[in-house]
Formats: sequence, C-alpha cells, structure tokens
Amino acid sequence: MSEADRQRMIERVPEPDRAAVRALLRPVAAGAPAPAGAVGGAGVPRSQVGGLPFQAPGEAWPHDHEDRPMNFLVQVDFSELPPLPDFPRAGLLQWFVRSDEAYGVDVEEGPETTGLAVRWYDETALAAPGAGPAADYPDGYADPRFANAVLDPRTARPLVFAAATMLPIGWEHLAEDVAASPAAYAALERVAEDDDDLAEAAQDLAAVQVGGWPHLVQGPPDVPPGRPHRLLVRLDSEVGGLFEWGDMGAAHLFGDPAALARGDVSGCWWEWAC
Repeated sequence: MSEADRQRMIERVPEPDRAAVRALLRPVAAGAPAPAGAVGGAGVPRSQVGGLPFQAPGEAWPHDHEDRPMNFLVQVDFSELPPLPDFPRAGLLQWFVRSDEAYGVDVEEGPETTGLAVRWYDETALAAPGAGPAADYPDGYADPRFANAVLDPRTARPLVFAAATMLPIGWEHLAEDVAASPAAYAALERVAEDDDDLAEAAQDLAAVQVGGWPHLVQGPPDVPPGRPHRLLVRLDSEVGGLFEWGDMGAAHLFGDPAALARGDVSGCWWEWAC
C-alpha cells in the first residue's frame, strides 16, 4: 500500500475516530529478495532466507526432540534494517522450525513454542573470532520426506529492506490489539468495506516483514498465557517466491522487541496458517 493510499484511507475515516486510526500507523521494515547484482562480493546482506545460517564457534545446528535437524527459515541483521521503534538497531535474529507436516505447530492445541528455535546474536558474538556461516549442513537436513516451508532451503537468498508504514488492515486481528483501540479498528473496517480499491491496496505485503502488524490468514490465534504479542517477523508465501506455507499461507513470529534488544528470546511464540 502506498503512502498516498494510507493517507487517503485515514482521511476517509470520519472524526472523531480519525486521530485514533492515525495512531495505529506502525513503521515496518519490508524485506524482499536482493537484486541479482547484489549477490556476491562485499556488502552482501547478512539477512537471508535459506542457505547456511550464522553460527557462533562450537555451536551446533538446532535439532528437534526426535533429533532431526530443524529447518532454517530466515535470519535478519538489524543493522541492515531501517530503524524501528523499540526494536534493536543491531544484532542478528534467526528463526528455525521443526521438520514435519505442520512445522511443529499442533493444529489442535494452537500456537505455541514447540517446534520453534529462535536465536539472537549481539554485535560482540557476530564479531567473535571464528564466527561466521555454518561450515555445512547437518546429516539429514532438508530431507525430502519431511516438510520444509523454504522453497529452496540450501540456497541463500539475501534480503534487502525498505522503510514503510502499515495500518492493521486484514481479515482478522489479535484480540489484544483490537481491545486496545476498538473504535479505530471498527472505523478502519468500515472504510475497507466501502472502498474495495483501498482494501485491496492494503493487502500489498512483503515477503519478509519485520515489525508492523500481523496480517493473519485465518482466525486470529490465541496468545499463549503470559506471552507478548508484538509481531517480530512475518513470512509470506505469495510474495518473492521464497516460502510455501501450505496453500499460500503465512507464518508469524511474535515476541517482545525490547526483550529482543536485550538478547532475550524466551517469550517468542509463533503460528502459521494457510
């Protein structure tokens, strides 16, 4: 959605709800595959989908409870992102999931932390002697018998990010977000219902989104008790040709950006739907 479209949507909202809707605007880092000319040589983004992830010296590839190597989805180098309020300005976030038909999420029980590994490296860890991309893939990685959401898991796809803003427009929203500003959400829904062009423009998303609002595919997940519900990263099937979450689905990693800045990923949880 262009900035002009966002402002037009806000202007369509009658007072007194317009200021509340404007307050819902959130900065977002919109990620896309790097242009072909950016691959190779100095200055290649460390943010990437697939390939060999960064590892600290002596660190092992994460494995699930059946001792299968987990799928490496994405790593995001925050020094390559436009500044996002509350988020770190540097450091590397990695996201792995279990290799099974549901990527570790129990569809009966809902979103949780099983089948999930999140790693964080600060600048000191990134600069440590011997630190760098993993030397090789573990035995059994990307076994075709098991599901992998990354379309080409052994090929690193560098990412580049651009600054944007985002309104919470979509089919469903987290109950916690709506409860914080119900009138603004209701006003946005009315505008979306009245203007199909604006509603369609609002669905323009990024292949990899950092920050901003979740754009949920089916019903909103229940936030696990005691867990933060800010969106950290969203991975989309329909953009960029990087992922295949079932039938054109998406995955969301939630957590606390301020905790992430402290290197604390213990509150992270995730969901995916198609």
